[in-house]
Amino acid sequence: MRPPRQSQLRDRFLREDQIVIEGRFAVSRALESGYQPELILTTKETLHALPPTPSKTVTEILSRLELSQISGYDFHRGCLALGQRPQPTRCLESALDRLISNTAESWERTVVLLERIADPQNLGAILRTAQALGVRQVFLSNECADPWSRRVIRTSMANVFASPPIISDDLFKVADHLAKEANVTLVAAALTEQALPIDAFRPPDTPLALMLGNEGDGLSRALLDRAHVTVKIPVRDVSDSLNVAVAAGILIDRLRTRRG
Repeated sequence: MRPPRQSQLRDRFLREDQIVIEGRFAVSRALESGYQPELILTTKETLHALPPTPSKTVTEILSRLELSQISGYDFHRGCLALGQRPQPTRCLESALDRLISNTAESWERTVVLLERIADPQNLGAILRTAQALGVRQVFLSNECADPWSRRVIRTSMANVFASPPIISDDLFKVADHLAKEANVTLVAAALTEQALPIDAFRPPDTPLALMLGNEGDGLSRALLDRAHVTVKIPVRDVSDSLNVAVAAGILIDRLRTRRG
């Protein structure tokens, strides 16, 4: 595979089946998760900090200036990887089986449902936070941002490789199956008068599904109607809401703390 030149790793030059991973930490995490890029471009100093690369991966050592020229951006942090887009994960049945058969504590079976999260940075931040705080599975509606875009990969610090989200054409069906087949308590996050302040919520001894919606419109009525409980983070009157990625981090942590 010939290394690209002259800003050919800008998004508009990529094929639909290609992805770019930026930065030593992100490339390292992707490799450690089993991803096999076609090409790694790296400085000599960064190469020594990377995990062993697959035998089929082409590696070329370049200067930081050359990396910037190829990338089209100046925040590559000494390393770029190019590879095939992972195949979408859509197997709801296997995820349900894991929830039902898992004998660990209920918190270990907490999942997150994201509906129409449009901003790639928000999606990446939520995926990173979910992985860090022990959430094993994230479900996305197909209207969410592309989880394999370079911005989501970068913002998630490549945690999207460690636990790939399941993309669903019908998030309502996912919620129904979780509730009926795996005895999951559906927890909606919404700023409604009926919503319970998160500190007042006592999670039941069942798996939980935290549902978060679009940055502007929130959750759809269909998902709100399916929720067993609706929670919110009380904020001061001078601010009407929190960024969805920030809210996700607070809610996941509070739910985890309530579980002890």
